[in-house]
Amino acid sequence: MHVSIYIVILIVLVVLIFSVAILFRRKKYTYTSLYAEGIKNENNGSFAAALESYNNALAEVEKYKFHEKMKQQLLEKIKILKSTIEYESH
Repeated sequence: MHVSIYIVILIVLVVLIFSVAILFRRKKYTYTSLYAEGIKNENNGSFAAALESYNNALAEVEKYKFHEKMKQQLLEKIKILKSTIEYESH
């Protein structure tokens, strides 16, 4: 009787440990952090660094199928930054 209780408790603990491990290992979208970094660089006036961050974010977004809106937003930001960098260089 006592052995079966220990086995049930062990099984429950193993399931809980695996559940917690899966939750912590979930992959976060890295393009969001790259996009946030790009916005920060853009606000600080580091347009070249912002352009690099946006290009990296775009490369990450293109790996996913259903992020077309984010892709378009990044393309617009890249276009504007390229124009701004070109304007500042003249």
